[in-house]
Amino acid sequence: MVPKAVRGIVRCYKNIKYLRLFAFICGKNKNMNKQKRHEIFSRFKANNPSPTTELNYSSTFELLIAVILSAQATDKSVNIATAKLFKVANTPEAIYKLGED
Repeated sequence: MVPKAVRGIVRCYKNIKYLRLFAFICGKNKNMNKQKRHEIFSRFKANNPSPTTELNYSSTFELLIAVILSAQATDKSVNIATAKLFKVANTPEAIYKLGED
């Protein structure tokens, strides 16, 4: 079974319109204009031009799920959980078919 939060992300991931809407809403933050966002990411890139992660993944979708789970757990425990999960379901459709708990 998959937590409801992950299933919600899967639903959004399956429909690119939601991702575009999310990006649009984030872009409308009055305190964060395009120039500020560019400056922030330029600094990130200057400090760490080749970022890495301790999360194990083999696709951008798997990385998305691992990052969501890592907000509530350690990277080590996420890797343990996703190793089992991704053997069974590593696509939006496959995770959606698992159902909710």
